[in-house]
Amino acid sequence: MSDDPEEQALGEELTNQYLSAKEHQGTRIVNRADEILDYVSLLKGIADWRKKESERLSNLAKYDQNKAEKIEDYVLKFLGKNQPEKKEFVLPHHTYRSRKSSSVEITDEFIVPTEFRNVPIPHEAMPVNKTMARKHLKSGHSIPGLKLMENINWNPFNPKPKSKPQPTLKQQEPPQLSPATEEDEGW
Repeated sequence: MSDDPEEQALGEELTNQYLSAKEHQGTRIVNRADEILDYVSLLKGIADWRKKESERLSNLAKYDQNKAEKIEDYVLKFLGKNQPEKKEFVLPHHTYRSRKSSSVEITDEFIVPTEFRNVPIPHEAMPVNKTMARKHLKSGHSIPGLKLMENINWNPFNPKPKSKPQPTLKQQEPPQLSPATEEDEGW
């Protein structure tokens, strides 16, 4: 440290300027950090809104899908009632084919015999072995408490378009270059 009062005053002034700048810079850093965190809050709000919007759109899509399936079922049942012998409906823009299937319906679970149940646990809780029951019912036998249901399922059919021959690429001949003339040298 110097004994010169001018150097001491200059040192003191520079120290105060440094501390003032440091304080000012610290305030700027704090303010900037606060602005960045405001932006983070905004992004979180947008993310929450998008999640809610996504759920809303998902619910709308489910509603539309269910409505479309109900209308499709109605139209196909109507067509099937009017022409029950048909196995395929070819419409101008749609084609549907039928497929027969069968399922077992439980009419009274408590009277189903034990041999048509899956596991030996208390009678009320024993699930019915529908695969074994369906085979037995299809063979013409009856099972108390079970009934064979014959179903007709209609599925959209979109035949694959027949492939067309693909055009072949013609080989292009390389361009013929003419020899340079005196007129060409000026460009």
